[in-house]
Amino acid sequence: MMCALSGQIIRHLAAHPNVSFVAEYVGDPFLEFGLVVEDPYRLRGLLQGIENLFPENRVLELSLFEETLVSARPPPCVFE
Repeated sequence: MMCALSGQIIRHLAAHPNVSFVAEYVGDPFLEFGLVVEDPYRLRGLLQGIENLFPENRVLELSLFEETLVSARPPPCVFE
């Protein structure tokens, strides 16, 4: 990735409200970033938007993580 283009992509991602982190590695042409979405179907649209802005770059790998929060104990009303 060219230095000027890399800077443009990093600035765009850093300003994006859904991007949680951006990682650029020394000596590595790849860039890693995290997108937080409420709906996994929205992820595709966000990635396509980024690829449309920077058409000479492509997403090579995609990992999808889902977080489900559950209570570690029953609510207090159960013991009343």
